[in-house]
Amino acid sequence: MLYASPFPSRYVTVFCTWTILFIQVICVYLVSGEKLQKAVARAEQVFNTNADKIVASVLVCYDAAIEMAKKNGSFDVLNKLTNERTEFETNHKLPKLIPELKYRQSLSLACDRCLKSFDDAISSATKNKQLAIAESMQNKKEAFVAHVARTYPGARIYRKTWKHPIGKFSTTDGVVWIEKKPTNTFSFIETGRDLDCVYLYDQSRSISIVLSETCCTIKTPKGKPKVTYFGSWTE
Repeated sequence: MLYASPFPSRYVTVFCTWTILFIQVICVYLVSGEKLQKAVARAEQVFNTNADKIVASVLVCYDAAIEMAKKNGSFDVLNKLTNERTEFETNHKLPKLIPELKYRQSLSLACDRCLKSFDDAISSATKNKQLAIAESMQNKKEAFVAHVARTYPGARIYRKTWKHPIGKFSTTDGVVWIEKKPTNTFSFIETGRDLDCVYLYDQSRSISIVLSETCCTIKTPKGKPKVTYFGSWTE
């Protein structure tokens, strides 16, 4: 004898449909969260690989300078270079006797790219209402920033504030920048960044800005690029 369900068949169908939809939503939630975590993990791996290469390139420069000091018979220079190399390799102290700007710029760019991956993952998780995943990504981002600040003091983490004598450029999201001065405020959109600079554009005035390690260069539609401020990154 067949078992007869106490519920009408249409209710059973609706229940099964909603159950399947619920399971599908859960699966999408878990899969998308896993993808975000894998993307961040890959970004961290890329940063670590690049950071190791950057540090190795500095050590090569030290070795070349040390060999040169030996050939020149410069005992004092040799000792200073050797001691500084040891401090750089073991305690991550910034170089003083060899050029270090390229080292800091390369680290900053590598760090920027990794942090961008974190921010993209956090934003995506938040939009999808995956708040637990977004919070987890935020905690990992903060741990990464602390690691970089502790291990690579030369890195300009995220390059988000550039100060000059009468004001500053700053951003909170890496997209919209605000220049604040005593008399006025201007808004810019970041159009790109590389090893040396961050590039901004003000569409309302058709003005381009280039922020480097030491100066701010401005270009108007009818004029040539010119340095308007001297300043530096503070964050």
